[in-house]
Amino acid sequence: WLYSNKLSGSLPSGIGQLKQLEILQLHANQISGPLPSTIGNLSVLRDLLLQSNKLSGSLPSGIGQLKQLEILQLHANQISGPL
Repeated sequence: WLYSNKLSGSLPSGIGQLKQLEILQLHANQISGPLPSTIGNLSVLRDLLLQSNKLSGSLPSGIGQLKQLEILQLHANQISGPL
């Protein structure tokens, strides 16, 4: 877990290569930019906690491919567009 630090910059597209990642907790940082489309490759991801960052843009369609996802927290960002 890397939450509540001062991490900044954008999430790299290479995050989609972490095929066995089950929990991603990066909330309460300063991560900016859009979510990479490769996030949909994380087929065993259960918890995605990215709230309280500076994420922007729309959600990638790959979010809908996360069949194991149980917790999705994206509040307190600047995400826009349709779900």
